[in-house]
Amino acid sequence: MKKERAEKKINIENTHVPDKVYAFMIQSHHMLYELLDCKKGDIVSLEVFDDVGVEHEDGSKDAIQVKSALSNRNPVSNRSVDLWKTLYNWMIAVESNELDAERSKFIIFITVNKAGPIVKAFHEACSLDMAEKAWEDTRKNFYEDSGKQKDIGNEYKDFLTYFYDTKNKALACKIIQKFELKKCIDNYSEEVRKKFD
Repeated sequence: MKKERAEKKINIENTHVPDKVYAFMIQSHHMLYELLDCKKGDIVSLEVFDDVGVEHEDGSKDAIQVKSALSNRNPVSNRSVDLWKTLYNWMIAVESNELDAERSKFIIFITVNKAGPIVKAFHEACSLDMAEKAWEDTRKNFYEDSGKQKDIGNEYKDFLTYFYDTKNKALACKIIQKFELKKCIDNYSEEVRKKFD
């Protein structure tokens, strides 16, 4: 009887989702940050066309993905599911006319001191030529010279394959050109409070 009880015991730690709760709190926190920083006529939203969105009076938009990590996980590493899912979702949003690639910024905002070579290359690509080079150079991480895809994780394979499909190169490069990585790794709450001063 004692053994049966022990087998039915649930590990309480596995039933909690601190990363998810924290991530949502950071989203609402960042919405407030953007709201305090926006210009007259701007509209700031939460979970409308991205985690946090800013629609400017001229019709341009900032699509902001807010990434957090309470563990050693790196949300912007070369093999991060978060990264490839974000890039894929932005492509779909442009294809469905929810976002205009010419008039949008694609921003990943992180609250941890993390980086990755691919994200760095995308962040530094400020022209279409640089974006095309970044797409071609970073594609080599996942594809042989023959064009055959290397072994990659199933959890992000579909997203990555779509992004590096040569048919989608033009769109992917537009997103790279308008991509930014922003970090707030000190006291994020303090930064928000300062906006009230």
